[in-house]
Amino acid sequence: MDPRGRVWQSGVVVRCTDTGVRIRFEPLAHCQRCLRGEGCGAGVFSRLFAGRRAELDVVTSARLKSGQAVRIGISSWALVRLAAAVYGLPVVVFILAAVAAATLVPPGGLQDLLALCSGTLGASGALFYVVRRRSGLLNPRLELLSASAVRSPVETGHE
Repeated sequence: MDPRGRVWQSGVVVRCTDTGVRIRFEPLAHCQRCLRGEGCGAGVFSRLFAGRRAELDVVTSARLKSGQAVRIGISSWALVRLAAAVYGLPVVVFILAAVAAATLVPPGGLQDLLALCSGTLGASGALFYVVRRRSGLLNPRLELLSASAVRSPVETGHE
């Protein structure tokens, strides 16, 4: 993590479009310091992708070419806020909707079913809302690691 509160992950541009680029991130298994959450912050990204290759579309006006090494930085505070919204809000809405449905319906066999259905519907709606409103929340910063069009192992290694 850098002093400005961003976590970074290096990757390679695999496709360019008029509005942005697609970046491929390799699994981060060789840097034990990053995997422990120390160092540059790439371990945060690597946990998101769980040991597999991942690709991310990034909107940018930068003129990049396939094969260029880049790094993506996102605010750690925005990442925490988005994780809380994606995981926390549906749980809270599920509980509130289930409790509301259970208190509005007289006790009986349908009370539990209605509470479960209401909670599930509420949580689905909350998740849909968060996913639709998440655009621009992370505002990733894209930086070119090299002026060359081809990646070299020195540029993408971690220490």
